[in-house]
Amino acid sequence: MFSYEEFRSSIKAEGLARQNRFYVEIAPPKTLQGTSLANSLRYVLLRCKSVHVPGVSLSSTPERIVGEQIEKPYDRNFGAATMTFYMDQKFIGRKFFERWVDSIQNSKTRTIGWYDDFVSGEINVKVLDMNEALKMTMVLHDAHPKTIGTLQLDNSDPGVMTFDVTFDYRYYTTKYSTE
Repeated sequence: MFSYEEFRSSIKAEGLARQNRFYVEIAPPKTLQGTSLANSLRYVLLRCKSVHVPGVSLSSTPERIVGEQIEKPYDRNFGAATMTFYMDQKFIGRKFFERWVDSIQNSKTRTIGWYDDFVSGEINVKVLDMNEALKMTMVLHDAHPKTIGTLQLDNSDPGVMTFDVTFDYRYYTTKYSTE
């Protein structure tokens, strides 16, 4: 049985991870490489306010072997990842993601681009400890924006403008610094 004192000393010795110790890296898709927007990507990523890292679930189907029916897993399902960005005065971040979406589907002709051209090789979400040491990296493979969220404008709120970008991806992997 665990005691409160054991819990407290464990927390004191090991510490807890902080949710505000992270940064994001996005490899621009082929369609945007070499553009001025791709060159400003670091500027955009510095304004990442929050990341909702996806979870994973298993699809299963009922199966009866002998006696009770059990759920047999057969596939992994990954949820979407959402990032919130602070809006800069030149709207560079919003423009970057809108151009990316335009490279997926041309807004005039409505034609869809080639998958390998519009996906990012990977999006890295890097989590740090209080000493700036890298502790975990979540890598979203073959990611692309699915949704650019609405902008909320409000005359009664002088707050900073933000916007959300939701990403689809094929799968993710996690790397821990202790491995």
